[in-house]
Amino acid sequence: MSEIIKLYKNAGIEKQKYFVMQDENYKDVFEIKYPPFTAEKQLELIKWLALTRSVTINKFIDGWTIEGLVRNNKQYANFENAISGYINSIYPFLDERQRTEIKEILE
Repeated sequence: MSEIIKLYKNAGIEKQKYFVMQDENYKDVFEIKYPPFTAEKQLELIKWLALTRSVTINKFIDGWTIEGLVRNNKQYANFENAISGYINSIYPFLDERQRTEIKEILE
Protein backbone atom coordinates (compact mmCIF):
# COMPACT_ATOMS: atom_id res chain seq x y z
CA MET A 1 0.00 0.00 0.00
CA SER A 2 1.40 3.40 -0.93
CA GLU A 3 2.13 6.10 1.61
CA ILE A 4 -0.56 8.29 0.02
CA ILE A 5 -3.25 5.63 0.55
CA LYS A 6 -2.07 5.18 4.17
CA LEU A 7 -2.36 8.95 4.68
CA TYR A 8 -5.92 9.01 3.33
CA LYS A 9 -6.83 6.08 5.58
CA ASN A 10 -5.18 7.68 8.64
CA ALA A 11 -7.11 10.88 8.00
CA GLY A 12 -10.39 9.01 7.62
CA ILE A 13 -10.92 10.04 4.00
CA GLU A 14 -13.40 7.80 2.20
CA LYS A 15 -13.09 6.63 -1.37
CA GLN A 16 -15.28 8.56 -3.79
CA LYS A 17 -17.15 7.71 -6.96
CA TYR A 18 -15.72 9.29 -10.13
CA PHE A 19 -17.39 9.24 -13.55
CA VAL A 20 -15.15 7.56 -16.15
CA MET A 21 -17.24 7.15 -19.31
CA GLN A 22 -20.38 5.70 -20.80
CA ASP A 23 -20.26 2.14 -22.09
CA GLU A 24 -21.69 0.93 -25.40
CA ASN A 25 -25.15 0.67 -23.77
CA TYR A 26 -24.95 4.31 -22.61
CA LYS A 27 -24.62 3.27 -18.99
CA ASP A 28 -22.38 5.43 -16.87
CA VAL A 29 -19.16 3.77 -15.74
CA PHE A 30 -17.71 4.94 -12.43
CA GLU A 31 -14.46 4.29 -10.63
CA ILE A 32 -14.23 4.20 -6.84
CA LYS A 33 -10.97 5.71 -5.58
CA TYR A 34 -9.46 8.23 -3.21
CA PRO A 35 -9.43 11.90 -4.21
CA PRO A 36 -6.38 12.96 -6.24
CA PHE A 37 -3.28 13.93 -4.25
CA THR A 38 -2.89 17.20 -6.11
CA ALA A 39 -0.03 19.68 -6.09
CA GLU A 40 -2.32 22.10 -4.22
CA LYS A 41 -2.85 19.56 -1.44
CA GLN A 42 0.89 18.88 -1.27
CA LEU A 43 1.60 22.61 -1.02
CA GLU A 44 -0.94 22.99 1.78
CA LEU A 45 0.66 20.06 3.63
CA ILE A 46 4.08 21.71 3.25
CA LYS A 47 2.66 24.95 4.65
CA TRP A 48 1.07 23.00 7.50
CA LEU A 49 4.39 21.31 8.28
CA ALA A 50 6.19 24.67 8.16
CA LEU A 51 3.74 26.15 10.67
CA THR A 52 3.52 23.19 13.05
CA ARG A 53 6.80 21.31 12.74
CA SER A 54 10.45 22.03 12.16
CA VAL A 55 11.26 19.95 9.10
CA THR A 56 13.99 19.69 6.50
CA ILE A 57 13.16 18.55 2.98
CA ASN A 58 16.08 16.98 1.13
CA LYS A 59 16.36 16.10 -2.55
CA PHE A 60 18.96 13.52 -3.50
CA ILE A 61 19.87 12.07 -6.88
CA ASP A 62 17.73 9.00 -6.27
CA GLY A 63 15.00 10.28 -3.96
CA TRP A 64 13.59 12.50 -1.23
CA THR A 65 13.68 12.59 2.56
CA ILE A 66 11.82 14.73 5.05
CA GLU A 67 13.30 14.96 8.52
CA GLY A 68 12.06 16.59 11.69
CA LEU A 69 11.79 15.97 15.42
CA VAL A 70 10.31 12.57 14.63
CA ARG A 71 13.07 10.79 12.72
CA ASN A 72 11.98 9.31 9.43
CA ASN A 73 15.20 8.37 7.65
CA LYS A 74 13.34 6.52 4.92
CA GLN A 75 14.13 7.71 1.41
CA TYR A 76 11.30 7.90 -1.13
CA ALA A 77 11.54 7.83 -4.92
CA ASN A 78 9.07 10.70 -5.35
CA PHE A 79 8.03 13.76 -3.42
CA GLU A 80 4.38 12.70 -3.03
CA ASN A 81 5.37 9.59 -1.11
CA ALA A 82 7.97 11.51 0.91
CA ILE A 83 5.50 14.05 2.25
CA SER A 84 2.74 11.51 2.89
CA GLY A 85 5.25 9.07 4.44
CA TYR A 86 6.55 11.72 6.83
CA ILE A 87 3.05 12.73 7.91
CA ASN A 88 2.18 9.05 8.41
CA SER A 89 5.23 8.71 10.69
CA ILE A 90 4.12 11.62 12.90
CA TYR A 91 0.39 10.87 12.77
CA PRO A 92 0.31 8.88 16.06
CA PHE A 93 1.76 11.93 17.85
CA LEU A 94 -0.76 14.48 16.51
CA ASP A 95 -3.64 15.82 18.55
CA GLU A 96 -7.24 15.89 17.28
CA ARG A 97 -7.01 19.49 16.04
CA GLN A 98 -3.95 18.69 13.94
CA ARG A 99 -5.57 15.54 12.56
CA THR A 100 -8.65 17.57 11.62
CA GLU A 101 -6.45 20.12 9.81
CA ILE A 102 -4.81 17.37 7.76
CA LYS A 103 -8.19 15.86 6.92
CA GLU A 104 -9.49 19.23 5.74
CA ILE A 105 -6.47 19.65 3.47
CA LEU A 106 -6.98 16.21 1.94
CA GLU A 107 -10.74 16.52 1.33
